[in-house]
Amino acid sequence: MVDTTEERQLREQQLESWGRLLAGLSHDLKNHLGIIRESGGLISDMVEIHGKTLDPSLADRLLKAAANIEKRVAIAADLLHHLSSFAHRADSPESSVLLGDILREEAAFLQRFAKMKQVELQIEAEAEVTLITSPTLLHHLIYRLFLFALEQLPVGETLTIAVRKGENGGKICFYAGESTLDRELPITEYSNALQAIAGAVSMQDGQIILEFC
Repeated sequence: MVDTTEERQLREQQLESWGRLLAGLSHDLKNHLGIIRESGGLISDMVEIHGKTLDPSLADRLLKAAANIEKRVAIAADLLHHLSSFAHRADSPESSVLLGDILREEAAFLQRFAKMKQVELQIEAEAEVTLITSPTLLHHLIYRLFLFALEQLPVGETLTIAVRKGENGGKICFYAGESTLDRELPITEYSNALQAIAGAVSMQDGQIILEFC
């Protein structure tokens, strides 16, 4: 049986390895996107230079294709930016973070699950709340609580995840537009992670509250 301390160190090393692998992949993909963006721009330039000799309908289709390439590259670049930030969180087991930054970068990945459930995900992360904690454990808790809330919502509902200032620190609130989140929280599932980040989770007035001391 692996000692608890040794097991924790092993998990931290594992997360660090995953983070570095993902960060490297993100960097390579950014380079590929740069080449795709340049190719799309070249199409636009060629149409502008030789537009008078091209069939108008062909020129229009080429310009639309180039615009679509640029749009998709911009979306992918934004996702890669969040992926890179997400991956680098594993560089340090504990660091000073802005809760809003943590939530925004994770929301880029949560949107897919919300769309699959046909639930609109809204993020409110304007509050400036700084916390010294384990970023990877915080990401883990947000993800698990998000899934717990999402499972309770019907199609067409809105789920909001918001950063708020608390009395002794900060908190992250999960709440729905018309529905009430009232299923009993599986506290034991989160206990080890909560203990590690000095946090507490509770149900208050139909909301899930993840609070930090």
